[in-house]
Amino acid sequence: MRDVQVGEYTFRCENRIEEWRAETLFTKEEGTIRWLLAECRPGEVFYDIGANIGLYTVVAATHGAMVYAFEPHVGNARSLLQNIQLNRCEQVQVITSALHWTSGYLPFHYASQKPGSSGSQLGHTQSETGQEFVPMVTELKHGVTVDELVGQQVILPATLIKLDVDGNELMILRGMSGLITASRPPRSIQVEVHPVDRMAILNFMGDRGYTVSERHYTAIGKRHLADGVPPDEITHNAIFVPWGLDRVAQGG
Repeated sequence: MRDVQVGEYTFRCENRIEEWRAETLFTKEEGTIRWLLAECRPGEVFYDIGANIGLYTVVAATHGAMVYAFEPHVGNARSLLQNIQLNRCEQVQVITSALHWTSGYLPFHYASQKPGSSGSQLGHTQSETGQEFVPMVTELKHGVTVDELVGQQVILPATLIKLDVDGNELMILRGMSGLITASRPPRSIQVEVHPVDRMAILNFMGDRGYTVSERHYTAIGKRHLADGVPPDEITHNAIFVPWGLDRVAQGG
């Protein structure tokens, strides 16, 4: 186990996966970092949905945002808590319940138990590409919707949301329909969009008054673009804003 220092941030890493995540903080998803640094400031309420070991949680909290970090993977959540403590992020609340489109108990299938890993799934054993996998272990996990948590005043309504949950984005968006259609909806929502559900997510958000203001690619996605893969066939991050705000941002 060692601490990795990246700029002003420190991350405690017990394996190579965590080290890689920490070391590539500014390069793996350069667009996500740019978005966070532009948007996060005191007074913002940020949902980090799919927080993993807390890289973006720490960045957002360090720049003044109140953060709710959602991470159902037990190993990841442990590292997330350590990194919150290391970086003295007192305004972070960690939630290990799994977000879903409805409430209840569901099997949470671990693709790996290693901290820093991804690809575990709630209620099914299909990866984000649609391929079946054999879980290493399965945990019975409580699922809950964002709307229920907000409605019961467990959490404050978000102004900013980052949603990256390995192909389950649409399911979680369905569970926050009330939040994103409220009189004061989140002003910016970044969603990881996979080719298989791209149109479904665009239609869902469009029906609720949101439009894409920007989309950006991971380092791997950029390599696919350079190799000539069509943009819509590459997983990417789409930043949604309420209709009209895109015109304001562009000076229209």
